[in-house]
Amino acid sequence: MTKEPDIKLVRPASELARLVPRDVLRLDADQRARHLMTFGGEASAEVMAHTREELGHRLHTATVAHNGSAKDELANAARRIRRLAVRAGFPDLARAADSVLDCIVQEDDAALGATVARMHRLGILVLRDGYP
Repeated sequence: MTKEPDIKLVRPASELARLVPRDVLRLDADQRARHLMTFGGEASAEVMAHTREELGHRLHTATVAHNGSAKDELANAARRIRRLAVRAGFPDLARAADSVLDCIVQEDDAALGATVARMHRLGILVLRDGYP
């Protein structure tokens, strides 16, 4: 009769890695204020609404392009997402879009999938939470 090996955790469960991403989106209020100052008052809300609308469209375009292996379209969408993120004051989203572009240039398809997913998650946070 064979004896089953004893399985022991080397680390307590509280120290195990989480596989669920915990994205927190930072807002660069100074950058946003500089951008919105050019429009002023009531127009600034309209500008942010338009920015969120375009971001949603670009996120969709990026996802479709990635799923279809259309790297030129994906790069174009990532550049536009980066531009929107910088203007609206979301440096983490801008960095994620930069990472997508880096992965395309380096032809690293494994990392590209992960960075597109991160860019999408951060973009969804902007859309979901509104960020006035």
